[in-house]
Amino acid sequence: MTTSLKLGTKTLTFKTTTLVIDLTPDALNFTALTDVALATSVESATVTLTGINVPVAISVTGGEYRINGGTYTKAKGTVKAGNTLQLRHTTLQNPRLQSKRP
Repeated sequence: MTTSLKLGTKTLTFKTTTLVIDLTPDALNFTALTDVALATSVESATVTLTGINVPVAISVTGGEYRINGGTYTKAKGTVKAGNTLQLRHTTLQNPRLQSKRP
């Protein structure tokens, strides 16, 4: 957007450009835990969300998440850059339910 102001013989301009919306976070990795006991509640390491410049939707299946060390939830929500995320779930109660690794 440009606004021009004519002042005597001089023209002055004021320009703005809008922010390009980035909804794609930088890569996040949650380290797999192995040989965890049956029916145990386990938490991931905390990761920090980067790479987005507007709030984005967050949802989870198979467990819960929390933002900035808050209360764990299964509910859909929103997060923004700089938020920390952590996941939690309970391991299987029966080892026969575990899928075979390829």
